[in-house]
Amino acid sequence: MQLAKWGKRKLKLTAKQVANLQKLTYTGEYDTEKSAVKKKGLEVEYDPMVELGINPTTEITNWNKDLGKSNPFYVGTKRFGPKKFTLISVSSSEIDARLGKIRGAKIRLTFQEAEGKKKSGSSTKKSSKKKTKTTAKKTASKKKKKKK
Repeated sequence: MQLAKWGKRKLKLTAKQVANLQKLTYTGEYDTEKSAVKKKGLEVEYDPMVELGINPTTEITNWNKDLGKSNPFYVGTKRFGPKKFTLISVSSSEIDARLGKIRGAKIRLTFQEAEGKKKSGSSTKKSSKKKTKTTAKKTASKKKKKKK
């Protein structure tokens, strides 16, 4: 059973893996000076443990590779919050390193609402195509007039 998902990364509950989703915090603020809503934030904490089928070292390494990437966040199978969140911070604490091996840890993931895509000049391209067609028509009609 999927508890949460962001991109390819899943926190799930199966017979072999138990991702202990400890905390899910969603924030939104209103900036009174700018009269606008600030970017929304999301914080997720979970406790990967070798005994529960999840290698904490691998989890920490893999999440750090995803820093700066943006994806939708799902709780269960439903999208949660804005269209996309960007992973901006990965931290680990309460690391259990008994007998020289990391057996467990608490991982905190911090996300921020992703920037909306800026229009990539598509309207400019369309208008320049129209101008080119219009200019070509005018040039063609001027040539026809000169021939007559």
